[in-house]
Amino acid sequence: MKTCSILLLVILLAFSSCKKNDVPTGNMNRDIVYLETNDLNQNAILAYWQKDDSTLIQLAGSPFLTGGTGIANPMQALGPDDDDNQLLITSNKNFLLAVNPGSNNISVFKIHEAGILESVDGSPFSSEGQSPVSIGQNGDYIYVVNKAVDTTSDKQNTIPNYTIFTLDQSGRLHHVPNSTVETTKGS
Repeated sequence: MKTCSILLLVILLAFSSCKKNDVPTGNMNRDIVYLETNDLNQNAILAYWQKDDSTLIQLAGSPFLTGGTGIANPMQALGPDDDDNQLLITSNKNFLLAVNPGSNNISVFKIHEAGILESVDGSPFSSEGQSPVSIGQNGDYIYVVNKAVDTTSDKQNTIPNYTIFTLDQSGRLHHVPNSTVETTKGS
Protein backbone atom coordinates (compact mmCIF):
# COMPACT_ATOMS: atom_id res chain seq x y z
CA MET A 1 0.00 0.00 0.00
CA LYS A 2 2.91 2.36 0.66
CA THR A 3 3.95 1.90 -2.96
CA CYS A 4 0.46 3.04 -4.06
CA SER A 5 0.75 6.23 -1.99
CA ILE A 6 4.19 6.95 -3.44
CA LEU A 7 2.93 6.29 -6.98
CA LEU A 8 -0.02 8.64 -6.43
CA LEU A 9 2.38 11.34 -5.21
CA VAL A 10 4.55 10.90 -8.33
CA ILE A 11 1.47 11.11 -10.56
CA LEU A 12 0.26 14.25 -8.77
CA LEU A 13 3.67 15.87 -9.17
CA ALA A 14 3.62 15.09 -12.88
CA PHE A 15 0.20 16.78 -13.15
CA SER A 16 1.54 20.02 -11.73
CA SER A 17 2.98 20.78 -15.16
CA CYS A 18 -0.35 20.22 -16.95
CA LYS A 19 -2.28 23.13 -18.40
CA LYS A 20 -5.51 23.87 -16.57
CA ASN A 21 -8.89 24.30 -18.25
CA ASP A 22 -7.72 24.08 -21.87
CA VAL A 23 -10.59 23.07 -24.11
CA PRO A 24 -9.96 19.74 -25.82
CA THR A 25 -10.40 19.82 -29.56
CA GLY A 26 -10.77 17.10 -32.16
CA ASN A 27 -11.72 13.62 -30.94
CA MET A 28 -13.87 14.00 -27.81
CA ASN A 29 -13.57 10.27 -27.03
CA ARG A 30 -10.30 10.66 -25.16
CA ASP A 31 -9.52 8.87 -21.95
CA ILE A 32 -10.22 10.73 -18.73
CA VAL A 33 -8.11 10.33 -15.59
CA TYR A 34 -9.78 10.85 -12.20
CA LEU A 35 -7.81 11.14 -8.93
CA GLU A 36 -8.83 11.88 -5.36
CA THR A 37 -6.96 14.49 -3.30
CA ASN A 38 -7.63 13.05 0.20
CA ASP A 39 -7.53 16.65 1.45
CA LEU A 40 -8.14 16.96 5.20
CA ASN A 41 -10.20 20.13 4.84
CA GLN A 42 -12.05 19.61 1.57
CA ASN A 43 -11.64 16.39 -0.40
CA ALA A 44 -11.93 16.70 -4.18
CA ILE A 45 -11.72 14.82 -7.46
CA LEU A 46 -9.14 15.97 -10.00
CA ALA A 47 -10.12 15.30 -13.62
CA TYR A 48 -7.85 15.35 -16.69
CA TRP A 49 -8.18 14.62 -20.39
CA GLN A 50 -5.47 12.32 -21.69
CA LYS A 51 -4.58 13.48 -25.18
CA ASP A 52 -3.39 11.17 -27.96
CA ASP A 53 0.21 12.09 -27.13
CA SER A 54 -0.44 11.13 -23.44
CA THR A 55 -0.21 14.70 -22.15
CA LEU A 56 -2.92 15.76 -19.72
CA ILE A 57 -5.25 18.75 -19.72
CA GLN A 58 -7.24 19.56 -16.59
CA LEU A 59 -11.00 19.58 -17.25
CA ALA A 60 -13.03 22.73 -16.76
CA GLY A 61 -14.50 22.71 -13.26
CA SER A 62 -11.79 20.44 -11.85
CA PRO A 63 -11.23 19.95 -8.96
CA PHE A 64 -14.76 18.73 -8.18
CA LEU A 65 -15.45 19.02 -4.43
CA THR A 66 -16.77 15.85 -2.77
CA GLY A 67 -18.47 17.53 0.18
CA GLY A 68 -16.38 15.35 2.49
CA THR A 69 -12.88 15.19 3.91
CA GLY A 70 -9.80 13.01 3.68
CA ILE A 71 -7.77 11.57 6.52
CA ALA A 72 -4.31 12.45 7.81
CA ASN A 73 -1.19 10.33 7.56
CA PRO A 74 1.37 12.68 9.12
CA MET A 75 4.06 10.00 9.30
CA GLN A 76 3.62 9.06 5.62
CA ALA A 77 3.77 5.44 6.72
CA LEU A 78 1.41 2.51 6.60
CA GLY A 79 -1.68 3.50 8.49
CA PRO A 80 -4.77 5.64 7.92
CA ASP A 81 -4.64 5.82 4.15
CA ASP A 82 -3.85 2.17 3.46
CA ASP A 83 -6.59 1.60 0.95
CA ASP A 84 -7.43 0.34 -2.48
CA ASN A 85 -10.02 1.56 -4.98
CA GLN A 86 -10.83 4.94 -3.45
CA LEU A 87 -12.74 5.77 -6.64
CA LEU A 88 -15.25 3.71 -8.58
CA ILE A 89 -16.74 4.34 -11.99
CA THR A 90 -19.93 2.27 -12.12
CA SER A 91 -20.18 -0.51 -14.67
CA ASN A 92 -22.68 1.52 -16.72
CA LYS A 93 -20.19 4.45 -16.74
CA ASN A 94 -22.87 6.86 -15.46
CA PHE A 95 -21.49 7.58 -11.98
CA LEU A 96 -18.22 8.09 -10.13
CA LEU A 97 -18.16 7.21 -6.41
CA ALA A 98 -15.46 8.40 -4.00
CA VAL A 99 -14.66 7.56 -0.37
CA ASN A 100 -14.28 10.36 2.17
CA PRO A 101 -12.47 8.66 5.08
CA GLY A 102 -12.28 11.78 7.26
CA SER A 103 -16.03 12.43 7.20
CA ASN A 104 -17.28 8.81 7.04
CA ASN A 105 -19.20 9.15 3.81
CA ILE A 106 -19.30 8.35 0.10
CA SER A 107 -19.67 10.99 -2.61
CA VAL A 108 -21.52 10.20 -5.83
CA PHE A 109 -21.11 12.18 -9.04
CA LYS A 110 -23.02 11.95 -12.32
CA ILE A 111 -20.52 11.69 -15.19
CA HIS A 112 -21.62 14.03 -17.96
CA GLU A 113 -20.43 14.10 -21.55
CA ALA A 114 -16.75 15.06 -21.82
CA GLY A 115 -16.14 13.72 -18.30
CA ILE A 116 -17.52 16.66 -16.32
CA LEU A 117 -18.74 15.64 -12.85
CA GLU A 118 -21.87 16.82 -11.03
CA SER A 119 -22.70 15.86 -7.45
CA VAL A 120 -25.99 13.95 -7.22
CA ASP A 121 -28.78 15.08 -4.88
CA GLY A 122 -28.14 13.96 -1.31
CA SER A 123 -24.41 13.32 -1.82
CA PRO A 124 -22.34 12.58 0.19
CA PHE A 125 -24.03 9.52 1.73
CA SER A 126 -23.16 7.81 5.02
CA SER A 127 -20.70 4.94 4.63
CA GLU A 128 -22.45 3.12 7.53
CA GLY A 129 -19.12 2.93 9.35
CA GLN A 130 -15.98 4.87 10.11
CA SER A 131 -13.18 5.72 7.67
CA PRO A 132 -14.34 4.27 4.35
CA VAL A 133 -11.18 3.43 2.42
CA SER A 134 -12.23 1.21 -0.49
CA ILE A 135 -15.23 0.82 -2.75
CA GLY A 136 -16.18 -1.79 -5.34
CA GLN A 137 -19.07 -3.01 -7.43
CA ASN A 138 -20.43 -6.46 -8.25
CA GLY A 139 -23.60 -6.51 -10.31
CA ASP A 140 -26.19 -4.24 -8.72
CA TYR A 141 -24.33 -3.93 -5.43
CA ILE A 142 -21.78 -1.40 -4.17
CA TYR A 143 -19.39 -2.68 -1.47
CA VAL A 144 -17.66 -0.33 0.98
CA VAL A 145 -14.78 -1.15 3.34
CA ASN A 146 -14.91 0.94 6.52
CA LYS A 147 -11.49 0.66 8.12
CA ALA A 148 -12.46 2.31 11.43
CA VAL A 149 -9.33 4.42 11.68
CA ASP A 150 -9.68 7.05 14.33
CA THR A 151 -7.38 10.02 14.65
CA THR A 152 -9.27 11.35 17.67
CA SER A 153 -9.57 9.82 21.12
CA ASP A 154 -13.37 9.93 21.41
CA LYS A 155 -14.18 7.05 19.02
CA GLN A 156 -11.75 4.29 19.92
CA ASN A 157 -14.45 1.61 20.16
CA THR A 158 -15.37 1.51 16.48
CA ILE A 159 -15.09 -1.77 14.57
CA PRO A 160 -14.05 -2.17 10.91
CA ASN A 161 -16.81 -3.43 8.62
CA TYR A 162 -17.88 -4.29 5.11
CA THR A 163 -21.20 -2.78 4.05
CA ILE A 164 -23.39 -3.25 0.98
CA PHE A 165 -25.40 -0.59 -0.87
CA THR A 166 -27.51 -0.31 -3.99
CA LEU A 167 -27.34 2.67 -6.32
CA ASP A 168 -30.58 3.91 -7.87
CA GLN A 169 -30.91 5.42 -11.35
CA SER A 170 -30.47 8.95 -10.00
CA GLY A 171 -27.20 7.99 -8.26
CA ARG A 172 -28.47 7.86 -4.68
CA LEU A 173 -26.88 5.21 -2.45
CA HIS A 174 -29.17 3.02 -0.34
CA HIS A 175 -27.84 0.85 2.49
CA VAL A 176 -28.93 -2.78 2.19
CA PRO A 177 -30.53 -3.66 5.57
CA ASN A 178 -28.60 -6.22 7.63
CA SER A 179 -25.70 -6.19 5.15
CA THR A 180 -23.01 -4.81 7.44
CA VAL A 181 -20.43 -7.43 8.43
CA GLU A 182 -18.10 -6.46 11.26
CA THR A 183 -14.53 -7.73 11.27
CA THR A 184 -11.60 -7.57 13.67
CA LYS A 185 -9.61 -4.45 14.50
CA GLY A 186 -6.46 -4.16 12.39
CA SER A 187 -7.82 -6.29 9.58
